[in-house]
Amino acid sequence: MLQFIQWDFDPTIHIGMLHPRWYGVMMATGIALAFFIVGDIYRRSKIDVKYMISLLYMVVIGALIGARLGEVFFYNFNDYKDNPLNIIKIWNGGLSSHGATIGIIIMTFIYAKWLIKKPFFWVGDRIVAGIAMSSAFVRLGNFCNSEIIGKYSNLPWAVVFKRNYTNGFADVLPRHPTQIYEALAYILLSLFLYFFFRQNQNKFKTGAMAAYFLIGMFTFRFFIEFLKEIQESFEAQLPLDMGQLLSIPLILFGFCVLMYSKKSSIDSV
Repeated sequence: MLQFIQWDFDPTIHIGMLHPRWYGVMMATGIALAFFIVGDIYRRSKIDVKYMISLLYMVVIGALIGARLGEVFFYNFNDYKDNPLNIIKIWNGGLSSHGATIGIIIMTFIYAKWLIKKPFFWVGDRIVAGIAMSSAFVRLGNFCNSEIIGKYSNLPWAVVFKRNYTNGFADVLPRHPTQIYEALAYILLSLFLYFFFRQNQNKFKTGAMAAYFLIGMFTFRFFIEFLKEIQESFEAQLPLDMGQLLSIPLILFGFCVLMYSKKSSIDSV
């Protein structure tokens, strides 16, 4: 067992009377990096910074509400149905990345139509690199929490999550660090989208970057799910796990956006 990585990381930061969690630090870091990336894209698109501030608030609110409602309706509806007040207890954990994506799409539509008054996909093209980067840091937060773990693996980089407990017992099996796999994939996707924009500004068609994001992120998510342990017991009865079932419509939506982009005009500032 010593040949594997022994992960016994305390997810709580102890600073005097304060006890923040590394998950929150990772999330805040991801949001900050996303703000920097999208801010640079906005500057290159000659958009007033005031619209960037509004976008930040709306996307963060949409992501949090969507992620929480996604957890409620996609994974634990029966539990929350019996205890509806627990829905607002977001500090107890329970967020769905697919729900966050839906929340961001809705908020982006509102932002594009009524605030910045630009086409929906014009805005989408300019925010997806930031969303991919923030998603990577959410997965790093999951790694800090020793949650969303992978299946058994004997690879040399397999991880023993000592703070993951199943039925009250500490986990002793080496597992795929699927959180790290996802984080690395999303960072690469973010960098690809960012530099694609810089190299092809005023050359690509509206919707192309949004399509690449949806297809790239959720295709990878679909396949990485094969290496993950199921998160809820009911998923064992499904032909695919919930993460895969929710990824399929977003991948298909991405291909629809790609077809739309091929018929649209060249993007312009």
